[in-house]
Amino acid sequence: MLAQEILTPAGRIKLIINALVIIVIALVVYWLANKVMKLFSNTRSYADDINPQNLTYSESEYNTMADAIFQAADGWGTDEDTIYRVLSYLRTPDDWNKLVVVYGKDADGFYLPGRLVYELDHSEQEKVRQILKRIGVNF
Repeated sequence: MLAQEILTPAGRIKLIINALVIIVIALVVYWLANKVMKLFSNTRSYADDINPQNLTYSESEYNTMADAIFQAADGWGTDEDTIYRVLSYLRTPDDWNKLVVVYGKDADGFYLPGRLVYELDHSEQEKVRQILKRIGVNF
């Protein structure tokens, strides 16, 4: 019975539509999985991009900044103003790269860029983009 159904024009159309639906669902799942994986992965080595001569602050100051951002994003709610303030202190792309390295991977598996994407809505991410853009960092 199934073979006879497939041989009819209506059966072939139904088969093609079902196959297309499965392909579209698979592509959407793949796309979503890639988005999630980018949040949890360090897609490039920020440490390799740091020129120590271009760093503005001491190691302990980067630690303080990383801790401030961690605290701003930890628990219920996000203190966006603290994040903006800390990022505004950065003067060079190397400062950003150093902050990302010092922040490291948090308990939830996020590196700093992923944490910011996770915590901030679109307009807040845009503000971060503008802050970082002034020092030549694309976020």
